[in-house]
Amino acid sequence: MRKKTLLLLFAVLCLFASFAMYVIGNKSVHWEEFKYLFWIPLPISVVLLLAARRIEDN
Repeated sequence: MRKKTLLLLFAVLCLFASFAMYVIGNKSVHWEEFKYLFWIPLPISVVLLLAARRIEDN
């Protein structure tokens, strides 16, 4: 698997994790802290997207 594809896959996974954390935190009484910590995967996904953009495909 190419590096660019792998980085894009991890970036999308981080975005999905952030969305899932927000939704679970909104709906669950026991996991309410997820609603306040959903932003943690967002900078990781931005860094991964920027790194994927800089890599050239051959």
